[in-house]
Amino acid sequence: MHQDDAGMLENGDMFWNRKIKSTLLKKVMPIFIRFGEEEKCSPDILLKDGESLIDYGLDAKVYNTPGHSSGSLCIITASGDLLCGDLLTSSGQKPGLNSIMYDHEAGSHSLERLKVMPIQTVYPGHGQIFPWVALKS
Repeated sequence: MHQDDAGMLENGDMFWNRKIKSTLLKKVMPIFIRFGEEEKCSPDILLKDGESLIDYGLDAKVYNTPGHSSGSLCIITASGDLLCGDLLTSSGQKPGLNSIMYDHEAGSHSLERLKVMPIQTVYPGHGQIFPWVALKS
């Protein structure tokens, strides 16, 4: 987990450190996603932008890609696989940024940052796996 999202676990608050303008969303989401005292914890490992995962047995690097949350992370393997969590989705007609962005400007910047990286295949948190070139077309 990235430091910028650690407070979600530590405080039991999924909205911690997120820019959310909708009061309705803040009230409705806890009904569907519950955090209680028993779920509060601290992350075992805090990952930093650009950090290698080789010490964990994976030839890959971690990149902080804010947008969905401040501490959103993507992992890019040496073979070009992108594990992007909730930054990107293929749930719509064309793969793109997830519609649930708490900071659209940061999400767009994160996507632009990824465009210069040697990515082949995208594994989104939602939707089907898709080729990276599908985002460029």
